[in-house]
This record gives sequence, structure tokens and C-alpha cells, in this order.
Amino acid sequence: MKTHALVQNLCLVSSIACLALAYLPAGYWSILAGFAAMILFWIILRRWSALWAASSLLFVYVFLAAMGVVMNLSVPLLAVGCACALASWDLTHFGGDMQGQGNPEARVRLERQHLRSLAMASSLGLAFAFLSLYLRLQIPFLITVVLVLIAVGALTYGMQSIFRKNP
Repeated sequence: MKTHALVQNLCLVSSIACLALAYLPAGYWSILAGFAAMILFWIILRRWSALWAASSLLFVYVFLAAMGVVMNLSVPLLAVGCACALASWDLTHFGGDMQGQGNPEARVRLERQHLRSLAMASSLGLAFAFLSLYLRLQIPFLITVVLVLIAVGALTYGMQSIFRKNP
């Protein structure tokens, strides 16, 4: 559980650092007040529900990142920050679900598997995001639909395979 909490906090700090590195060099110092509000908001909401606090923080972060994209700030930094914020939200949600788990061995195995899956999903998502930033493809709509259907089918098959393997 220590690794899980450490990765969660590391993701949260990394997301805020990415947001700061995108906004501050451009001269938007007022974002510091936004950071203070986010931290205060996190502390207040966390007393009632950690999931609501994480969800609210993710919403604010994505909103600020979208505003950064509109203001032509560093898109790679904002994309990494969004991925870290999403990972922190996911780990908060997963931690809440794991509180009722009684078997410590199963809990550790499940946490390890979840961290691996999250790392793989985040890495692939960022790789595709960076690929789309620097690679311009002209693909007809029909081919795009077929590719999306193939991707959804592959993901569905993969998830079914995972659930059949781990009952």
C-alpha cells in the first residue's frame, strides 16, 4: 500500500509541476492563486470524500490545461500533466475500492497488477498523444471508422481475456 500511496502523491505533484512549468514561463503568475485554491479545495473535500476531492481536482486540472492549450502554452507539458492528474484520480478511486479488501496477499497482488496496468495505459496514451502532435495524417472518414472499430474490438477482446484469466 505504501507504493500505491507514493505513486498517487507523485502523480499529483507531477501534474501540478507540469501545469506550473507551462503557465509560469509565459508570465501567468496568477496561476499560483489557483494552485492555492486547488490545495485548499482538496483538503476540505477530502474530509468528506476522497473520490469527490480527486474528481473535482481532475476537473479543475483539465479545465486549466484546456485553457493553457487555448493560450498556446506547452502542449506536451499539459498532456503529461493531464495524464498524471488522471493517474492520481484513478489511484484515489482504486484506493477507495481496496479499503474493504481483507486478504493482504490478494490486496498486494491486485495493487501491483493495477499499477502495471495504469503505467501501461498512461504510457500508451501519452505515446499516442505525442504521436498525434507531431504526425499529420490525412485519413478518410470511413477508414477512420474501421480503425476505431478494430481498436474497440481489440480492447474488448483483451479485457475479456484478462477477466477470464483472473476470476
